[in-house]
Amino acid sequence: MFHSHVEYLSPDTLNRIHKSSLDLLEEVGVVFRSRNAREVLAEHGARVEGDRVYLPAKMVTSLLEAAPREFRLRARNPQNDVEISPSSFVLAPGYGCPFVLGRSHTRRRATLADYEIFVKLVGSSPHIDINGGIIVEPHDVDPLVRHIWMLYLTLSLSDKCIVGSSMGETGAKDTIEMMSLVFGGHEEVQNRPSVISLINATAPLCYDERMLGALMVYASYAQPTVIASMAMAGATGPVTLAGTVTLQNAEVLAGVVLAQAVHPGAPVVYGAASAITDMRAGTPAIGAPENAIISSVGAQMARYYGIPSRGGGCLTDSKVVDAQAGYESMMHLLAAAVSGVNFVFHAAGVMDSYMTMSFEKFVVDDEICGMVKRFLGLRGAGQEDCFTADEALATDVVRRVGPGGHFLLEDHTLKHHRREFWSPGVSDRSLLEVWRNLGKTDAFERSEHIWRERVAGYRPPRLPRHVDDRLRKYVETRQQELGVKDLLLSG
Repeated sequence: MFHSHVEYLSPDTLNRIHKSSLDLLEEVGVVFRSRNAREVLAEHGARVEGDRVYLPAKMVTSLLEAAPREFRLRARNPQNDVEISPSSFVLAPGYGCPFVLGRSHTRRRATLADYEIFVKLVGSSPHIDINGGIIVEPHDVDPLVRHIWMLYLTLSLSDKCIVGSSMGETGAKDTIEMMSLVFGGHEEVQNRPSVISLINATAPLCYDERMLGALMVYASYAQPTVIASMAMAGATGPVTLAGTVTLQNAEVLAGVVLAQAVHPGAPVVYGAASAITDMRAGTPAIGAPENAIISSVGAQMARYYGIPSRGGGCLTDSKVVDAQAGYESMMHLLAAAVSGVNFVFHAAGVMDSYMTMSFEKFVVDDEICGMVKRFLGLRGAGQEDCFTADEALATDVVRRVGPGGHFLLEDHTLKHHRREFWSPGVSDRSLLEVWRNLGKTDAFERSEHIWRERVAGYRPPRLPRHVDDRLRKYVETRQQELGVKDLLLSG
């Protein structure tokens, strides 16, 4: 396995960012648009003036010490549990996109049927570890119950770890209730990481009521949250990378401190999601190399505090699945991997500056995920021995073949080639004549064929009938309570 990480900044610079962040938290403060959050922080020593909360450095450092270094996130199928720690590399799909790229490269609003397809693609991926969340925003479902139906589809179609709803206190409580139905009661969820969720600050230095409500519910159950800043350098953050990274650090620390104030030891992930602004267009430029720098520094800051990090992803500003989408996505995911990022949102499918998901790009990105995991040595059990075991070093085989020979028919080759060599699904390695005879397809055409084949052949893992019945009953009851008569909206 990959044994070292890129250290983009010196220890002295990390210390300066830390100290500057503490100064911002204590002297400028953070707006928390939740009375409950402000009261909890005040009980731990914060100074509150209206919506603004000033966090003393001593309070921040004390509560940071309560955050765990690692945790195990469980799935419906225990074989799909994942460890999230400063040494892990866990992948989750795209999140929050309102559109889907349709045929002829036309963008359209996402639907619940699109969401179901993406859940199946994640479920059939050998590389992506986490399912669910707002993979796409299904616009044909009433907003009051979207989160419930997305949770139900994810739980019924996949047995991987899942992302919960961050739609305020209500969304988080619905998530906890549904996870309790899956795992056998509230006591089986309390203090056992069973769902992970994304909490976003609003730059600069604000947390809205919805995010705070979700954060406090999850923290009270000791459920992990990815606490992220998405400052836009030059717009909602300073134009200098150092300034935006410092602002990002302060915002993340504020969220981590609240989680620990609610429940000491609540698992958290340091989320570095900030980006630069394209100053010509005034839009986020998520495919820019500067964003990889921000992600890399975020991973360093997370290690500085001894907690896992979030960053990276197969990010691109391209509007179609083209070369730009490929080189930007590979750069960002590989940069995250070598920088020691531990948890990756947007690992597959995202394009168009977080606006659009694509089935074809999902398949291409899934292949990139496999390539990067192979590079890290994460392809399978025993991979660490690939350079250390005597048989892997193959000196006996080299002696036997000798100068001028070949290894094609050696038993050693037949025994090890499948394990040693990663095999692509989208990439074409055939001879030119073979490629021509097979239709001269490009990566986009092959990826379209692959996703359709994967979805058509998908067989959902078994969900016990009594669990499915309880989940359905919960969904129906909540839909009635919220006054939603028709699931799908017309138009």
